[in-house]
Amino acid sequence: GQMIIMKAEQYISSGLAAVLSATGPMMILLLQAKRNKTKLQKEQLVALIIALIGVVFVSLPGTHQEVSLIWSIACFVLIIGELFYGIGSIRSKEILSDLQSVSPFLINGIQMFYGGVLLLIVSVIVEQPNVSVLASWSVQWPILYLIFIGSIGGHGLYYWLLSKTNPVFPSTWLYVSPLIAIIVGYIILGEPLNPTMGIGACFILVGVFLVNRSTLRSYFKQGKLFEKEM
Repeated sequence: GQMIIMKAEQYISSGLAAVLSATGPMMILLLQAKRNKTKLQKEQLVALIIALIGVVFVSLPGTHQEVSLIWSIACFVLIIGELFYGIGSIRSKEILSDLQSVSPFLINGIQMFYGGVLLLIVSVIVEQPNVSVLASWSVQWPILYLIFIGSIGGHGLYYWLLSKTNPVFPSTWLYVSPLIAIIVGYIILGEPLNPTMGIGACFILVGVFLVNRSTLRSYFKQGKLFEKEM
């Protein structure tokens, strides 16, 4: 899933990629209802749509791009990637439920190890690695950041939340991520802000709060979210 998402993002704007990626939580909600044969929670679906509208507003300046065949294919591939992401999240939740004695960080590490090996093999076959470029610090520090902060930290916490809650709850980071990127870009790079982004931020925060309100209330009330790992 992540492999085809990264490939697709080479041909579309970052803003459009953020909007299409934000369909992930809705796919998870629909897939979860179908797999568990339960009634679709319309309140959650409405909340996810509200948050998605917010992502559109926040990402609006970066969504303008000339439409072409490769653009259309990239959009389709990215949506398929999000579908795979949703299936993987639901399946991961089932595995975490079956292996409650195993740390979610360990399970995350195992799946990322095998995924990384596969990506390495594919990249060597498809691409033409330049060792001198890969060895440069300008390439190494982003990779190190993604390894420790993105993969070990971020994705590890994702699996921890997945073990404690449900597949929809941690996936809502896809709505918050563009908002964080806008704020960091403003603070570090001095990128401009506009009123549209503020409106989008409000939609995102309201949508994410509404979709997770019942989950947070339930888990905090039962004390399950921060119970000690066995």
